[in-house]
Amino acid sequence: MRKKTSPGQAFRAQVAKNFDLSDAGVAWVARLDQVVATIDLVAELEARVQKDGLMLSGLHQDVIHPAIREIRSQRVALDRMLERLGLSEDGHESQSDAQRRRANARWHK
Repeated sequence: MRKKTSPGQAFRAQVAKNFDLSDAGVAWVARLDQVVATIDLVAELEARVQKDGLMLSGLHQDVIHPAIREIRSQRVALDRMLERLGLSEDGHESQSDAQRRRANARWHK
């Protein structure tokens, strides 16, 4: 039986399809590994919330699932990591980096 591809692995495959990773430096690949791990963590947390429900029974009242806060903070971290790599959430070059690259190409003609 074939193991299902995780969201992080799917993201890595999309990045590999759009970029030549053999030219990427060690630090860039290490950051990509962090992005992949974060994507998978967010997916696991979201699955937990889906299973448990948005609200949990507290001592005296219902409370929001603690994973909600963690999902939010991991998404902020993920956005920052993607920005540092110059990637968008779909594994393509970010629009600002693409514009910067095109401007540099015109400037250095």
